[in-house]
Order: sequence, then structure tokens, then C-alpha cells
Amino acid sequence: IEKNRPPKERFYLPRRKTLKKVVDKLQALEDDELDELFVHMPARIGKTQIMTIYAAWHCARDTEASNLYCTYKESLGGAFLDGVMEMWTDPTYCHLDVFPKAVIVYTDAKNHKVDLQRKKKYKSLSGKGLESGLNGEYDAKGVLIIDDIIEGIQDVLNPETLKRKQTVFDNNLMSRAKEKCKIIYNGTIWSLHDIYMNRLDFLENNPEATGIRWEILKIPALDPVTD
Repeated sequence: IEKNRPPKERFYLPRRKTLKKVVDKLQALEDDELDELFVHMPARIGKTQIMTIYAAWHCARDTEASNLYCTYKESLGGAFLDGVMEMWTDPTYCHLDVFPKAVIVYTDAKNHKVDLQRKKKYKSLSGKGLESGLNGEYDAKGVLIIDDIIEGIQDVLNPETLKRKQTVFDNNLMSRAKEKCKIIYNGTIWSLHDIYMNRLDFLENNPEATGIRWEILKIPALDPVTD
């Protein structure tokens, strides 16, 4: 989809050496070889943008499925949705050449929702903040992308904040993921006891997690051999 963009403005190809590892795992989710994927990389190398491209592709492949993107702040959920919609509509991307039926038919800018191909109760893609009201309007049957759910070190250093967010994560967010929904945890690990690590502990040690296929992809800032 970036073939008509000037080389200096392309996102993926200049970063392919690193991000191909991420793409391969996203493909494994799409091919139903994985159920949950953890992606942990340094800041500012494109971890949210590669999820933007993935969401645009995933939603266009199955316009009937509902999908949800959640981060720590409501406005960032809207910004993610704007990025996906840009790929669907900007003629410098060739998205409609690949998916001619994946046209936007409904948008709700206030609540950060968009529908492809036809208007539905549960939208093709929604973008939300963790504590911004994940009520019955939001649903994920395709993919749930959880991106930087912890704002930063200030969250994990405040036990009450972390406890509150963990409760919302457990009771509100994860209940949005329906059976067979794929889940991506994308972001920075801030503590051995943050939300991502607690989920990992559940997958590793809780009998209820038996049968869930998951993987962790960690890309360090420094080469472990050369430093």
C-alpha cells in the first residue's frame, strides 16, 4: 500500500529489518496460530504505527468483525483511529486497490468509532482510553489491541493507581474480548508487577489459561552482543 509514496515518507520498508519480526507474529495471529501476543520494544521505533497498519489490514479483510484499540488515554484512542482511517482514505496509500469494498460508511468522531462496508451495532473499529467508559457499546470479536495501557513509571509507583487500572483491565476491558478474539499487548514493561506482567503470570500459571496459545516478542534497544 506504500508503493506510491515517496521513499522518504514510507514507514515499513526502511524499518523492515527490525519490524519484520513483529509482522511475522501478527501474521501468526491472523493465521490462527496464536491467540495472544506480547510485543515489547523501545519507544519511538514504530510499535504503534505498525499496529496502525495491521489494524487497517485486519479490519479490511473482515469488515463484519468488531475490533477494539485501547490505550491509557481517550484522545490517543481517537488518534489511533485517525491513523487507520488515513490509510483507508488517503490516495497516497493504495488501500482501496487492495480492498475495494472496504469503504467507510459511518464515523462517530465523539466516541471514536468507524464502520466499514455497512453500519453495524458493534463497529469495525473503536478507539478507547482504559478508564473512559468501556460499556456495552464496545466489543471485540476480531482483535483487541492493548497499546501502552500504563502511561509511565508514575503509574506503577502509585499502588492505588495501578490497582485501579488493574481492576478496570480485568473486569471491563478483557470482558470486551469475545471467544476466539485475538489479543495484542503492545508497549513498555514498567514493572514486574504491572498489568502486562500480571497477564503473563496468569497465562503461565493459572489452569484457566490452559489452551491459550501465546508468545512474547521482545526487541531490545541495544544489541546484546555488541551493546
